[in-house]
Amino acid sequence: MHGISLAAEKLLLLPSPVVITQVIDARPTPGAVGWVLKGPENAPTRADVVRGVGPEISRLLKQYLKPEPGARAVVLRLTQLQIVEQPLRLGESATAEVSIQLWAEQPNGYAYMGQAAATHGSKAMNVTTEHAGNITRALEKCLWHLLVQPLPETLPAPQPLATLQQPELRQPHTRFAIETDTVLRPGVYRDYLQFRNNMPEQLASATISSNQTLRGDDVVTAKPYYLDDKGHRTEPIRNVWGFSDGKQAFVYFYGQYYALERTPRAFRFRGPYQLSPEEAAERAALLAGFGLMGGIKATQRTPSTVTYEVNLRNGQVVKHGTQGLSLDLVQTSTESTSLVVYCRSESGPAVALAVNGEPLASALAAAGVVDIPCTESGAEIVLCVGSAPDNCLRFVPERSTTNYVEVRFNGTAAPSMRRVPGNLGEMHVRKLLETQ
Repeated sequence: MHGISLAAEKLLLLPSPVVITQVIDARPTPGAVGWVLKGPENAPTRADVVRGVGPEISRLLKQYLKPEPGARAVVLRLTQLQIVEQPLRLGESATAEVSIQLWAEQPNGYAYMGQAAATHGSKAMNVTTEHAGNITRALEKCLWHLLVQPLPETLPAPQPLATLQQPELRQPHTRFAIETDTVLRPGVYRDYLQFRNNMPEQLASATISSNQTLRGDDVVTAKPYYLDDKGHRTEPIRNVWGFSDGKQAFVYFYGQYYALERTPRAFRFRGPYQLSPEEAAERAALLAGFGLMGGIKATQRTPSTVTYEVNLRNGQVVKHGTQGLSLDLVQTSTESTSLVVYCRSESGPAVALAVNGEPLASALAAAGVVDIPCTESGAEIVLCVGSAPDNCLRFVPERSTTNYVEVRFNGTAAPSMRRVPGNLGEMHVRKLLETQ
């Protein structure tokens, strides 16, 4: 078991309208939070949080969640926390997913207030040390989504504490856009979320093509590259989760891109057999004990190729018929995302904000941050800043992520706006919060 320590992590949060008095770990699979890849063979190893998930989250909240006067007492119910590692051509990627619920303390029980789910990922040559930060950032996003909204004035009937302590039941299979859309969009998938949402990154000035090879036993691999507007090859596509040419989707797995076959239950592909830790240990023992003949016997005991499938819940690639840890995010009918509007200008009057013609209660001040939760439907958002009716920015928010817009004050002129990539926007916002 690999231990993940949250001891050095910090939460950056605004003053809170609630005080969290208790954390209940109601995950469907307590005892492990996922897999990490260890050693030169990238052997999958179960991982868990040192000192326990519930106690560590409680410690972080007690230290960094500062309640406002008159804050409402609530219980945080953790319904999911998982990590995933994936090998890339150069290095590895890591993703953490967290799902939480808030329940208000009542004289005769606990009343449900809302839930949020969020992800956070990173890439490095070795991402095993990245999981603590990814878990903390995903938890931070969940808290932002829940606490920036006005608290509900009316609550459902309270439930006893025993109900909250019951593990979250697994939900029926949720069909994602990649399963329901009739058109496969071309582009590159930076992570599995872009794949399952059928929202790859696209370049306006280039198209994607690939050299595909049939390697026997239905194993189809590809080497992707970009084409310019004249059909000439420009550059290869490297270090991405997968890609689509508009007709076929591919996933990266141990140094190759494999063609995905769509089935009623999953996306599958044929690939070379990857040894489990137990099989690797057995093969090493045979080699050590019987030399070359032992190695031949070990090879004969495993198939050359097997069928793999992509778990759309968490992006894991597992052998067909296995479920890994079966760690699934609790899904609702819609997925939550948010729009963060911030200003790094050091001076200037606060300006009003409006989304789709609806004024927001929070104004944006100099060196300020406003988090705007929204229900993700793929619809266009119109963000207006200031009093000028035409000073607006139109865009479609990216799914299952945080979208950032930077506002700049320009003296007496109308404020300007620009969309900012996720990593850059997150860095700007964290610096602003650290100075508050």
